[in-house]
Amino acid sequence: MLLNSYTLLIIKNVITVIYGSWFIYIGVQHFVDPEWFEPIVPSFLGFPKFWVLVSGFLEIVLGMFLIIPLTRKFSGVCLVLFLIIIYIANINMWIFDIPIGGNRLSTQGHIIRALAQVLLIIIALYISEINPINYLRIKFNNARNRN
Repeated sequence: MLLNSYTLLIIKNVITVIYGSWFIYIGVQHFVDPEWFEPIVPSFLGFPKFWVLVSGFLEIVLGMFLIIPLTRKFSGVCLVLFLIIIYIANINMWIFDIPIGGNRLSTQGHIIRALAQVLLIIIALYISEINPINYLRIKFNNARNRN
């Protein structure tokens, strides 16, 4: 059975609210318990509490703006960039075997975490209706047509 466009829109909006709310929740956790996140901040950045609070603030704002239809596309683009940049902390945790919340992840755990990050990026692209393959195809065709 095929779903009509209205039903698909409702499903997408529900996914968006859950996804955005999750980022808001995680962002709030950065303020409630910043010490939990601090160990994975790469040492070359310095000031781990500052970076935890900044990333928490961004997660709250991006989560809220993702839920609002008027700001969804912009927030989605920013969230994709944020998820790519913030993964540096997870790579740091993996390379230096840093525990978070008192637990160390196994190699398998880190691989699952990396796949989860990719899934989060794909969902953000879906919600904000961004298709990077079409974007690159258009850019390539435009460049080829100029020559």
